[in-house]
Amino acid sequence: MVDAMGGPNSKHYQQFKNLAGQGFNILRRHANLILALLKLMSQVRVDVCCLDSLWCVEQLHCALVLVLAGGSGRLLRRRLLCRAR
Repeated sequence: MVDAMGGPNSKHYQQFKNLAGQGFNILRRHANLILALLKLMSQVRVDVCCLDSLWCVEQLHCALVLVLAGGSGRLLRRRLLCRAR
């Protein structure tokens, strides 16, 4: 994927990293709302995401790394982007 954007030092890859980071931070900022909506959906039996809605909520909680503070979450995001090359 990185090669398709021109390599790790290209402006396109740098823009991708910037946008991915912004998106991740926005999701983390609004995670409580997203999780609350998923929990409400599971209580009224709206099975949109999977058969086990509580499992989906737990997975989302883990994917957004909500146990880490803001700075630690940003560092983890950078590590994940670097490892994805």
